[in-house]
Amino acid sequence: MLDGGRSGVFVGREPEVGLLQGLVTEVAAGRGRAVLVEGEPGIGKTVLLTAGLAEARPLGCEVLYGAADELGQRFPLQVMLECLGVEARSRDPRRAEIARGLRGDMSDTGSVAVAGVGDPVVAAAERLLALVDVLC
Repeated sequence: MLDGGRSGVFVGREPEVGLLQGLVTEVAAGRGRAVLVEGEPGIGKTVLLTAGLAEARPLGCEVLYGAADELGQRFPLQVMLECLGVEARSRDPRRAEIARGLRGDMSDTGSVAVAGVGDPVVAAAERLLALVDVLC
């Protein structure tokens, strides 16, 4: 738990917070890695990540996050779309294009894809990967 929210100390998880902070420093220096944080609901995963990633933005890193739940399983790529801020009204034309493509509206995207041809989820997954590549 955060110590009353006042001191910013994450009680009982200092090694994990330290590990995340070290990895953030590595990312800021250009050496990325993947981290999996898993566990039962309510054990503090979000608080752990919040504490461990607190210095990411000041170090020049963009922090994106998403949360999964059972209901979201019904919608392919939902967590990634939320995490990356992909929505039709996005200011970023890349994100807006992906959202329009998922709706099947390719008319004003400049894409060579044609609405109704192929699987829009597969196409969106490819575009999400390309977006992540650009963001990284």
